[in-house]
Amino acid sequence: MPSSYSFGLRGAIWSNRLSRFKSAARSSCAGHTAQCIHTLECQSALVLGSPKDSNAFHPSSQSRTTSVSRDDMTLPLLAVWGAIVYALIALYKLATHPLRNVPGPWQARITRLWELSQVRANHFEHVNINLHATYGPIVRTAPNRYSLNCPEAVQQLYGHGSKFIKDRWYRAYGHPEDAHADIFSVIDERRHAVNRRKVASLFSMTSLVAYEPYVDTSNATLVAKFVEFAATNEVISIPDWMQYYAFDVVGEFTVGRPFGMMRTGGDILGILDTIHQNLAYSSRMCLFNELHAWLGLVNHTLGHRSAFEDINDYVKARLAERQRQNSSLEGLDKTEVRSDFIQKLLNLHAQGKIDDADVFNTINVNIAAGSDTTSLTLSAAIYYLCRSPNSARKLYDEIDDFASQGKLSNPVTFSEAQQMPYLQAVIKETFRVHPGVGFPLPRVVPSGGAEIAGTFFPEGTVVGMNAWVLHRNEAVFGSDVDVFRPERWLGPKDDVASMERNLFTFGAGSRTCIGKNISLLELTKLIPQLYRQFSFELQGGEWETENVFFVKSKFQCKVVSR
Repeated sequence: MPSSYSFGLRGAIWSNRLSRFKSAARSSCAGHTAQCIHTLECQSALVLGSPKDSNAFHPSSQSRTTSVSRDDMTLPLLAVWGAIVYALIALYKLATHPLRNVPGPWQARITRLWELSQVRANHFEHVNINLHATYGPIVRTAPNRYSLNCPEAVQQLYGHGSKFIKDRWYRAYGHPEDAHADIFSVIDERRHAVNRRKVASLFSMTSLVAYEPYVDTSNATLVAKFVEFAATNEVISIPDWMQYYAFDVVGEFTVGRPFGMMRTGGDILGILDTIHQNLAYSSRMCLFNELHAWLGLVNHTLGHRSAFEDINDYVKARLAERQRQNSSLEGLDKTEVRSDFIQKLLNLHAQGKIDDADVFNTINVNIAAGSDTTSLTLSAAIYYLCRSPNSARKLYDEIDDFASQGKLSNPVTFSEAQQMPYLQAVIKETFRVHPGVGFPLPRVVPSGGAEIAGTFFPEGTVVGMNAWVLHRNEAVFGSDVDVFRPERWLGPKDDVASMERNLFTFGAGSRTCIGKNISLLELTKLIPQLYRQFSFELQGGEWETENVFFVKSKFQCKVVSR
C-alpha cells in the first residue's frame, strides 16, 4: 500500500516547462486570433458585397464563394474519413491482438472510459470481484490493462527481484516527473531502492517499538474519550474516531505532538479533507496520467494554491521548531530531546546520510499515508466483531484470560499482544476481508513479454492484482471467503502459511508498504486495550463504503463500558 502521496495539483517547481507552456499559449492565442479575424473578413465580404455597389457582379466573389463552399464540404468529409480510418485500424488491432481472447466488458476493449466510469462510482473493489466471478482469473479492464486473480503469480509480479516495474498509473499519486517522485509513486526501481534504503531503519519494528510510549499516550486519550461516550450513551462515528486516533499517533511520534483531533473531536487543520480530495482526484487521473502534469501546470499558471500546501507549511513549521530546540541545547545534556521520528531524521541529516528533501518527504510520507490503513482496519475490526458476536466473545475471553493470569499490562504492551493467538487471527482476518487499497496495483510486463498463469502477455502490457479479489480466492482462503471467520488463521500450519503468503494488504516484495510496521504496532496495542474496557453496539444496520484508492467506511456505534 502506498507510503506517500504528493497528490494531484500540489504545484512543484516547473520553471522551464512553465515558460514553454506560457510561450506556446501566447503563440496559440495569437494564431487563433489572426485566423478568426481573417474568417470574419471573408464572411463579411461574401455577405455584404462591395460597399460601393452591393448589386455588382464580381467573378472574384463567386470564386471565393465556390472556394468556401468546397472547404465547407471538405472538412466534414475529412472528419468522416478520419473516423472511418481510425475505426478500421482499431478493429484490425482488436482482431489481431495476441490478447484478443481475454474476456471482459466489450467497452473495455476500446476505451479507458469504461474503467474510469466504474472508478468514479467509488465501489471498484466490488466491481473487480464481480468481473472475476463473471469472466475468470484474467479480465480486461481497459485497452492494454488486465486484472489478475492468480495467487501463483504474486511473486512473479511483485516479489523481490521482479522485472515488472510500476506503471505510469502511479504518476497521478505524486510528482509527474520520476526524479521528484516520492517513495510510493517513483517508478525507477534503482531510485526507489536508494531512497528506501536511506530511511528503512526508521520503519523497522525494532525502531518502532521505541515509539511505543507515544502510542500509549494516544491510546490513553482515546480510552478517556470512550469513557465519556459510554457515560453519556452517545452514538459516535467509529471511522471518524479511528481516523482521529491514527492521525494523532502519527503526529505524536513523527513531529513530536498530536494534531489535536481526538482532543477537539474534529479535523481542525483540514488535513483529512485535503487528503480525501486529493485521493479522489488521483484515483481518477491515474487512468489518464498523461494529463496530470499539464493540469498541474495550468493550476500553477492560474496561481491556485493546493490545499496540500497547508500540510507542507505545517511540516516546515515543525521542522523549524525542532531545529531551534536542538540549537538551544548545543553543548548541553540532550536527554530532554525526544527520540522521535523527526529527531532521527535530523540526526541522519546531520551525519550527511540524507538531504533536506529526504527529511521533508519522509515526514510527509507518515502524515499523508501513515494513518489510513490503520484507521480503516481498526474500523473494520470493530464493525465485523459487532456483526460476529461469537468472534467478539472469543476475543473478550482471551483478553480476560490473559489479564487474569497477569499476562496483560495496562497499557497493553506490544510484546504481550503478540502472544495472543485469537487477537492476531482477528487482525489478519480483518486485513483479509477489508484490505485498505481497493484497486489493482498495476505493473508493466518487461521486455520480451512474460507468461503469467498460462497466458502470454506482450511486453508493455499492464497487469495487476487487487487485494480485494485475491483475498477472496477460494483455492487459498476456503469456500467461505465472504464470511468473517478469524478461526481460519488458527488452522493447519500449511494452510495458514499459504494464506499468509497471499495476504496482500500491504503489497509484496521490495514495494511492500514502508509503513506496515507502524500500522501493526498501533493495531496490536489498541484493539485489546479497547476490548478490555468496552463493548460496541452497531447502530443503523450495514455500513456504507467509498473507494477513493483507500476503501473508507461509514457506520455508528454506541460505546458500552464492560
